[in-house]
Amino acid sequence: MLSFGLVNVPVSLIKATRSKTISFNQLRKSDFSRIQYKKVAGDGAEVPASEIVKGYKLSEDRYVVISDADLSYQPKGKPNYRDQRLCKA
Repeated sequence: MLSFGLVNVPVSLIKATRSKTISFNQLRKSDFSRIQYKKVAGDGAEVPASEIVKGYKLSEDRYVVISDADLSYQPKGKPNYRDQRLCKA
């Protein structure tokens, strides 16, 4: 209740957002079948998830391969620079 001198105004709070989230699937328009995301290499061959690694591009045909352990590594004290495996694309 808000009061302005002799006038009292009733006030209530209403939540402006919903707590539930909504997600959508991508479908083919003609038959509503779900769209799949296949991982395909440059030569057109499908690549299973077990053969996929993360890499940072150094030059046109050179990458540094980065593992999940490398990304979670946090040095204590002095930085500890470790050699990374280099590979050609």
